[in-house]
Amino acid sequence: MQAADFRELPVRAWVETDGFHEMERTPEGYVFGGIRLRYDGGIHIERDKNAPYVKRFKLRWVCGNRGVERVLRDTWQRNCGDIGWETPCPERELPWYFMTREGTRYVGVGVKTGPDAFIFWQTDASGVTLWLDVRCGGDGAAFDTLDACELVTYEGEGTAFDAAQTFAGLMCPHPKLPTRPVFGANNWYYAYGNITRESVHNDAALMGSLVDGCMRPYMVIDDGWQKNRRKGYIGGPWVGNDRFGDMGEVAEDIRREGCIPGLWMRPTLSEDITLPESWRLERPVGIQPDTGFILDPSVPEVLLRIGEDVARVAGWGYRLIKHDFSSYDLSGMTDSGAGHQLTPEGWHFRDRTRTTAQIVKALYRTVQDAAGGAYVMGCNTYNHLTAGIHELMRSGGDTSGRVWEITRRSGIGTLALRLYQNGRFFMTDADCAAFTEKVPTQENLRFAELVARSGTALFSSIAPGRLTAPELVRLRGIYETAKEPHTFEPLDWERTTCPCEYLCDGQRLCYDWFGDAGVRTFYTWFG
Repeated sequence: MQAADFRELPVRAWVETDGFHEMERTPEGYVFGGIRLRYDGGIHIERDKNAPYVKRFKLRWVCGNRGVERVLRDTWQRNCGDIGWETPCPERELPWYFMTREGTRYVGVGVKTGPDAFIFWQTDASGVTLWLDVRCGGDGAAFDTLDACELVTYEGEGTAFDAAQTFAGLMCPHPKLPTRPVFGANNWYYAYGNITRESVHNDAALMGSLVDGCMRPYMVIDDGWQKNRRKGYIGGPWVGNDRFGDMGEVAEDIRREGCIPGLWMRPTLSEDITLPESWRLERPVGIQPDTGFILDPSVPEVLLRIGEDVARVAGWGYRLIKHDFSSYDLSGMTDSGAGHQLTPEGWHFRDRTRTTAQIVKALYRTVQDAAGGAYVMGCNTYNHLTAGIHELMRSGGDTSGRVWEITRRSGIGTLALRLYQNGRFFMTDADCAAFTEKVPTQENLRFAELVARSGTALFSSIAPGRLTAPELVRLRGIYETAKEPHTFEPLDWERTTCPCEYLCDGQRLCYDWFGDAGVRTFYTWFG
């Protein structure tokens, strides 16, 4: 594959409106029925007032790919075992970008972060296809003009990791990053929402005792603190419940124990029946929440309300805000099930003049701006839209305090296979090392040690009384490791989805994640 091919107009183009239509080529791009696509290394679209609503575009470049041996595939948002290097698969969607390896030569093809469309690629022996999803929800959009994306290419030799890091830097030239290492505790994977003010205080006291010195750890309160939290509903309103009381006082409790307060929230789900009907996102039957309703972020007043909720949390003194579930809430699809479809057809946001990508980015910016100086972590957010807006992203599916295999696949796999994004898009978070009676302590200590060396975010969920004195000493050393910068890269990530070999500060490390038991049996991915 020659990266220079993408400086030229695509050889063919199609647009989907009320059907799928091939477009007519012009010197600058393509036209069809009042819809004009101009290509100059970026994709710019104009739509006449009376032209049909637009859903998707398909662009095709012809180039020789027969020598491609491996393809690096990412996903739309969190990794659920669907990323990494693989043999070429022509029908596979490649969200946002891809890389190829041909001998010692690596080529990257993608778009800059922050596009105004959802984009995926396909690559085959004869060329490359680019798909732009410019829908508003599941229906066509009615914009006048759209600067959909800007293409980025890379070509070079060396290691796969160096190539991927360089390419990621080209795609996101202005990342928003934390100014310090991020590490600490999160109480989800031992408590699963069964938390109180007292349990948070005890967690903060333990974490404060594990990290000495001037660089304090974070204590992130996960789901379970909000007013109406109950089985089957994990949404707003975002005020404390009777087990917590004043959340500002809880934050002060955490600070007194030597930690920085952090808080989880899901700003797009509510059951406040006093809110106007026009604020609700109406989708087809079958993709609505069981209880409560989704807020439509294309409505300006909804963004104001979400901003108020986030600002309230920041005003209580929480300096890391983790916002969750928005991609699921806004699409109705899980991170592992979206595929190329992204969301079902037949629904739209209230404002049809904007694409879903534009509406999602406005939501992320609202959360970030309202957080003030607090760091923001996106969880269940789209990685190419999160980059440049939030400091951190939960880059993998949930780890587990119940099933070790989930942590091995989602945690270790995410850490290694998305490590090249760390510091280039945002600080990545492979999720927590969990210490409970249901998962092996030594494996999770090794996982935490690996994360500490990687320079990514390190969080632990520690069940009360679970760790022995020697294990606490080891964990204290792991947090000390996380304070310092390290050079770190996976060495075998082109060959496996669970890398075992790493290079850290010039030293070769090997982790055995399987032993004589191999992969353990498990029955659920949700842990």
